[in-house]
Amino acid sequence: MPDSFRPSPQWSDKVLLALSALLGALGVTLSAAEAHLAPGTGLQSAALLALVTAPACLALLVCGLLGLLGLNAARLFTSLLWLGCFLFSASLSAKILGPLLPAGHVLAGFVQVLAPIPMLAPFGGSLMILVWLLGAVFALQPRK
Repeated sequence: MPDSFRPSPQWSDKVLLALSALLGALGVTLSAAEAHLAPGTGLQSAALLALVTAPACLALLVCGLLGLLGLNAARLFTSLLWLGCFLFSASLSAKILGPLLPAGHVLAGFVQVLAPIPMLAPFGGSLMILVWLLGAVFALQPRK
């Protein structure tokens, strides 16, 4: 596609790309934490979800930039998919890793904030399901 037809990425697109990359890093980190700190605890579920969602967020945003999906819809779907995955993974991780962290650990404050919030992981998962369903509907809509 010639450059003249491509929309110029906005700063928000760059932020979404960076957040998606960080989500991938979170997935690798959680996978290592499951292997070394908390084997068999279910932390691998959070890691896998982050590792799968990171490239999906990148793909959604690229689809918007290429015109395969409306750009604003792609930005919204990317943001909501990222948020849902982060809420799910962070909540699950906080509940699993919280008791394993020594007092004063750099993540202790993060865990203290997230762990007591009820239904955060199911909310994040439900949000992701909704985004996938909306993405399917929007993908089949005729482009103007």
